Amino acid sequence: MPLDDAADRLLDVMAERHDETQSSRGLLDARREWSATRVVVRQAALRRIAQSPRLRSRTMTPQVASAMAVMILHNMKTMAILVGFRTTRASRGAITELLQMNRLYITSRFS
Repeated sequence: MPLDDAADRLLDVMAERHDETQSSRGLLDARREWSATRVVVRQAALRRIAQSPRLRSRTMTPQVASAMAVMILHNMKTMAILVGFRTTRASRGAITELLQMNRLYITSRFS
């Protein structure tokens, strides 16, 4: 799969499953009283996301893959929010910009 397509698919995961991910996003952004559950969900999401870059590059260190996972998770959450508001011209433009930004970031990490 081309790298740009892989980058887009990572962001689409949360956007496509809006109902399912609303709960996940809620846990990821939960307040301190939910901290134990939040930590478990966040760590599981980051581990899962970090697998993708490591599969692409066997030489990538776990530290780099983990750092990338944090950025990708942040972008995934942002994409899900933007998709919820895509009825406005500004939101549609922002989705395009976020996709391009994510492609550039991921491509640069493998160059």
